[in-house]
Amino acid sequence: MPAAPEPKPTGRDEIISVSLDAAERLYGRYGLANVSLRAIAEEAGVTYSLLNRHLGTKEQILETLLIRSEQRWRDRVTDMDLAETLGELLGPDPDAGSYLRMLANSLLTSHGTPPEGHLAHSEMHRLVSLAENAELPDGIDPTTATAAALALIFGWRFFNPYIVAALKLTDATATEELHTAIHRLLTVP
Repeated sequence: MPAAPEPKPTGRDEIISVSLDAAERLYGRYGLANVSLRAIAEEAGVTYSLLNRHLGTKEQILETLLIRSEQRWRDRVTDMDLAETLGELLGPDPDAGSYLRMLANSLLTSHGTPPEGHLAHSEMHRLVSLAENAELPDGIDPTTATAAALALIFGWRFFNPYIVAALKLTDATATEELHTAIHRLLTVP
């Protein structure tokens, strides 16, 4: 006997939730440029018109996803210090990786101009504030230390598969070494 079909989402909130989840999965798998609204609607089990009515364009969906992902991250790291917070971004949590890849893709496809909605909700100021309160090595500017750590993390999140394959690394060992490098950057010797 065939399995019963999944029930279709009903109600605005459920349609938005399943559609955002579907968009996040597809963007993670295929990249932003290779995902259509129709593909998102099909993955979510909703009609194209419902997706468009509740979430709008692909760019609006991306902006909503960035805000949602950043809120999840913010909730998770609220009570952490700088090293722990940056470690969360670098760690194995797929949410952090998905968020950073979506952000990087949006920056690359928007000619370097981040979506305004994301800038309005950016947590970069919080990271700099944490760096100002951290015991950094003498002469290390908190903003520069934060920028260097984020550059390392973004590079790893975006180019991880290539770096691991090209250098014949094991992902777990390389991630551990990056945690150590960030720790060295942010602590007094």
